[in-house]
Amino acid sequence: LGFGADKLTAEKGFVPPTVTFKDGEIETHQIAGLTVEVLPSPTDVLDSVAYYIPAKKLLVPNALNGAIDDGANNSMFNIYTLRGDIYRDPMRLVAAADLALSRDIEVMVDIHGPARVGKENVRAAIEWFRDIMQLIYDQTYRGIGMGKDAQEIAEWIYLPEHLRAGNETYGQVESAARQVYNARIGWMGWDPYDINPLPK
Repeated sequence: LGFGADKLTAEKGFVPPTVTFKDGEIETHQIAGLTVEVLPSPTDVLDSVAYYIPAKKLLVPNALNGAIDDGANNSMFNIYTLRGDIYRDPMRLVAAADLALSRDIEVMVDIHGPARVGKENVRAAIEWFRDIMQLIYDQTYRGIGMGKDAQEIAEWIYLPEHLRAGNETYGQVESAARQVYNARIGWMGWDPYDINPLPK
């Protein structure tokens, strides 16, 4: 996207891909002499993939990065962006994490965070990511079952301190819960006033 000489000569900067992936399927390709598994990994975008190179025990995902024991560089994934975006279904993220965890990974280079080295560090990072997504989803549905509206769930939702404390640098639990509520129930709460409130 830079402004090089090709921009002045009207040449296109976009080169269309010659190899594309089937939606939702695990594929295996040979790239530069290495076997590369392409794993469906929808995270912040539905067509996202993760690359797993078995010979190197290397995973290159998009946004599966979570915490490690030293507490450095932890950041909860943003299920809902305040700028607005498509719904980022936490269960889709849990499935992507579980698929990644089914591989023998010793190095993870996530495009949304620092590299993780060591089987235990990688596993801890992905599990932390997955557990937060699962808990937000489960707690929101539990609140819905209890008759709570989105705001009540946002005020009530609980995540253990080791998952939450200091980690809301990108996403926020309350905003995520409201988004999950909205995706399941819709924008109206339990108060009929919400249907046609007085203009501000």
